[in-house]
Amino acid sequence: MVYIFFFNSKNECIYIGKAGTVLQNGNIKSQDICKRLNNKRKKKNSKKVYEEWYSKHGILKIKVIDTWKIKKCPGFVEYDLLQSYFDEYKKLPEYNTCF
Repeated sequence: MVYIFFFNSKNECIYIGKAGTVLQNGNIKSQDICKRLNNKRKKKNSKKVYEEWYSKHGILKIKVIDTWKIKKCPGFVEYDLLQSYFDEYKKLPEYNTCF
């Protein structure tokens, strides 16, 4: 799964992330998207992070892409989306710290 956070009033992408991994043997190491979204971010409780994002941007929208249905690795789809964003804006989304 890949998820994209948007700042709703402008439909501006502010974060692109993934949940799940494909192992060397082809097996899927799945991570529930709810669990992934509740992991700590920068050593902070994710609830506090989302509250900060909300207080700065207002209503947030999350788009989820089921990469297993389109038979693509989550890491590839995340990479492709980040690269496309970088190509267009010459930077990463606001809360993606590295690529």
